[in-house]
Formats: sequence, structure tokens, C-alpha cells
Amino acid sequence: MANDKILVVDDEDSMCNFLSIMLKKEGYQITTAHSGEEALKKLDKAAHDVVISDLKMKGMNGLGLIDELNKRESVPFVIIMTAFATIESAIEALKKGAFDYITKPFKVDEIKLAVARALEQRRIRSENVYLKKQLHKKEAFGDIIGKSDAIMEVLSQVNGAVLNDEEVRHLCDTTNIITGARMIMDWGTDFVIVKKGEHGATLFTEDAIFPTCSFPLEEISDPTGAGDSFAGGFMGHIARRGDLSWQAFKEAVIYGNIMGSYVVEEFSVERLLSLTIDDIEGRYRTYREMVQF
Repeated sequence: MANDKILVVDDEDSMCNFLSIMLKKEGYQITTAHSGEEALKKLDKAAHDVVISDLKMKGMNGLGLIDELNKRESVPFVIIMTAFATIESAIEALKKGAFDYITKPFKVDEIKLAVARALEQRRIRSENVYLKKQLHKKEAFGDIIGKSDAIMEVLSQVNGAVLNDEEVRHLCDTTNIITGARMIMDWGTDFVIVKKGEHGATLFTEDAIFPTCSFPLEEISDPTGAGDSFAGGFMGHIARRGDLSWQAFKEAVIYGNIMGSYVVEEFSVERLLSLTIDDIEGRYRTYREMVQF
């Protein structure tokens, strides 16, 4: 309750003060505004869970405020209050998305109950959004597992595979990436690279393991694309070396880490567009110097 934020919107100071005092005693964080326009500015500065707004105000009224809130990505629950209640205005408010409609004068318990119900519904909605995201992730991994026979067939026809650690765990049904990498190589690949995000990547062959750390960065703007850039750096170095030796593979993993470190410095592929060979080779040398002991 201490983290629940409520915005009270009314052009009468007395009503703002009354609701502010009463709701603060209930443990809520209260902000007040005297118009719809001011309320929107307050909401721009900080998100709120519930908005209690008067229906009739100078300038933007309560219904206009709801219309503006509905244009936003995160919409707080809105309770409309009015001394000029009509069936038509109540229906219109609810149609626009108001959570509740309360007539003035109201009982204190009536406002308390409306706020408590709104916050509970907001929590339920947030939990539903979270659960849907988790279900989507589970279904996505379920698709991978369900198609494992097809994936095994593909892996039996390629020389190597580059996967992230979560993909290995779910595909191989194991929490140990070493065991998972061994299983994938048993399906027919000559090598497996397991990417571990900011923790680097590990190269596996039948006879050896080459663990690497990522290049240390203080600031990251956009991690999207790091995996693809890693794969591009790895394959690019193999192609320019023109051989498949163990040394070439180890170097390629480092170049993969280097390319991944560059792409996360800016959004999308912007950093790659300005990158030069000298930049890449300079960071490669710095990396080698850091890991020598």
C-alpha cells in the first residue's frame, strides 16, 4: 500500500485537501492537481496507479482527461466523482473506461472502498500481463522442444551450431551447458558455441573446451543484436583465415565477442556502420592483453 500512488484532480482546493488527508491516513502516496491539464503534466513526471477526478472542471473535464489517458501506453484506473450526477454522464464515463462513478456528497468509506477495489483490479491486471508473457516464453520454448526431431536432423547436417545458454538448456533438457553441448555434438556437429550474454561464450569440440569472457563495458545502450553480431564476427574471421584449425576457431570466438561488444554501444546497427577494421583489431589486441596472465 505504501507504494500505491493516487492522483486527486479537482478544481476545488477543499476537495483536494480533504481527499489528500483522508487517503494519506490510509497509507497511500497522494498527488493533487486542479485541472485536467495539470493532471496530465503530473502524470508525465510520475506514473500513478489510480486517478480520482471531478467530472466538471474548468478547461479539460473528467471525461476529457479519460480520453487523453486512453491515448497513453500505461493507463491508470480512473474514478469519476461529481455533484451533478446523471445516468447519461455515468454511462458515458464508464464507456470511456472509468473504473467507478461516485456522486457527491459521498461517504468516506465509499471512496476508500472504490480506491481499494481499483488497486486490486490493477494488481490483477498487472499479474495477468506478467503471466501472459511467461506463458508466451514457455510456449516459445515448447515449440523448440516439440520440434526437436527436426532440429536434430538439421544439426546432423551442419558443421557447427551457435546457441545461447537458455536454448541449450531447453533443447537438451539439462541445466548443464557442458552436458548440453556434448549432446548437440552427438547429433552430428563438429563444434558448438554457447553464448552467455554478458558472461561471454564457450567453444566446445569433441576434445577441447575454450571458455571466454565478454569484453568489459561500462555502458550498454542496446543489447539487441549482440548474438547475431557475435556469429557474424566468428564466421567472418573463419572466412578470412581460410582454415578450420583450433587456433583459428579460438581467435574467431574472440572476434565474435569483440563484434558483440561494439553493437551494444549504440542502438540497432548504428555502431557497426561507423566501425573500421582498425577499431576491431585495436579492441582485439586490448582483449588479448587483458586476459593474459
